[in-house]
Amino acid sequence: MKKPFKICSLIDLVKSVLELLGGIALILVGAIQLSSAATQQERLPAAGLVLLGAVLVVISLCAFYWLSAFKKEFAKGGKEGYDFKLVLKYSILALIFAQMPTAVVTLIDRKQNRDWLEIRNPKRNTANDLFDEERPVYEEGYQSESKTIIRMVSSKKNDKAYRTRGIEDIGSKNNWKGWLYLAPVIILVAIFLIYPLINTIFISFTENYKYASGEFDGLTLTNFTYILGLTDKANGAHESYFVSYAIPNTFLLVIVTVPVSTIIALLIAVALNSIKWFQKILQTIFFLPYVTNAIAVGMVFSVIFDRQGVINFIFGTDTTWIYGANQYVAMVPLVMYIVWSSIPFKILIFLSGLQGIDKQYYQAAQIDAAPRWKVLAKVTVPLLSPQILYILITSFIGAWKEYTSVVGLFNGPGTRGRAGEPNMETIVFYIYENLNQNTSAAAAAAVFLFIIILAFTGLQFLASKKRVHY
Repeated sequence: MKKPFKICSLIDLVKSVLELLGGIALILVGAIQLSSAATQQERLPAAGLVLLGAVLVVISLCAFYWLSAFKKEFAKGGKEGYDFKLVLKYSILALIFAQMPTAVVTLIDRKQNRDWLEIRNPKRNTANDLFDEERPVYEEGYQSESKTIIRMVSSKKNDKAYRTRGIEDIGSKNNWKGWLYLAPVIILVAIFLIYPLINTIFISFTENYKYASGEFDGLTLTNFTYILGLTDKANGAHESYFVSYAIPNTFLLVIVTVPVSTIIALLIAVALNSIKWFQKILQTIFFLPYVTNAIAVGMVFSVIFDRQGVINFIFGTDTTWIYGANQYVAMVPLVMYIVWSSIPFKILIFLSGLQGIDKQYYQAAQIDAAPRWKVLAKVTVPLLSPQILYILITSFIGAWKEYTSVVGLFNGPGTRGRAGEPNMETIVFYIYENLNQNTSAAAAAAVFLFIIILAFTGLQFLASKKRVHY
């Protein structure tokens, strides 16, 4: 039986406590000013503070009384029952006394608004002294006398005056509720995104950073020159794999898999959108690779491309595709695996965009007897440009961060697993490989990758200003 009391009166209880404290503070301030006042003009404002504080104290004590009476009477419900009319009376009185300061402040603010309107428009009708809503005549722009910016939101004669008081109100200063709603997400982003990013950038400039203890020998710029093979470590260690394998392999995967997968996904989405029968079943089948475990799919591909696998059996060849293969030959199954696993999400995005296109465009093209390839190039692709931009940006970011496909196919950074040279290593694979033993170099590689992704994304946004139509 206590739950309704908490819901109905907890806020009013807090307000009453604040009113009591505020009233006591006003009485103390007024008493101090009265004791030091020398003239009658100085005593009047001090006496007003004391009077206002006394009123607040009386209101809060009355609210306390009725709230406690309400609680005591309501608590009887679990035992011998309570008098509903008495509880209703207590709750109404407590609510009235708790809201009295708010009502007083509202009336004072209304009075100030009326005085402000009198200053701006002395000729207005003042028949209704307190609640007069007659709209004055405003001139749009900045009013230097009252430091107010007037914005005319409508040319109609509204019942109420729409205005913005004070220069500080223009920038939506009272948006604390929005920040309050965003606070949980901002905190999570700060902890799991902003802090790791700043920390990684810092580590990339440290020398001999120890991952376990967080200790380092100082700050340096040689980590970036080291991963690029321009300088050596103090102990003579030289890095060549990052430039020889990680960068070119990642770049090759980006320029091949992104356009190929995007084009294939677009064609499949257009075909699925035109099919009426079994459309949902086919959508489910095409979406299955997206929810399948990446390592398991990589193992299946490694079996398919084995020397005794399906591909060599179908084409009657004896090519080594995976283990022990040449670097560029091994790129074929790797590219096919990445394209196959990345298509489902793109199909889903393109289908949602296709279903939002107005059918009148296709009807007009059908009347003009336009061929299908021309409809695709001149109607479908331009109207899907927002979805294409989104797919390209996310695909480029995902391709630059490719890692799981290499692990799933080769079980290591090279065509011989972890033995031999890491000829299939990507940038992210290099970061993982060096994270524990050479943390500073791994952080420098991560910053290098971050700059590349940021540059590519910026170029795509610049190009989209002329190519994307909303």
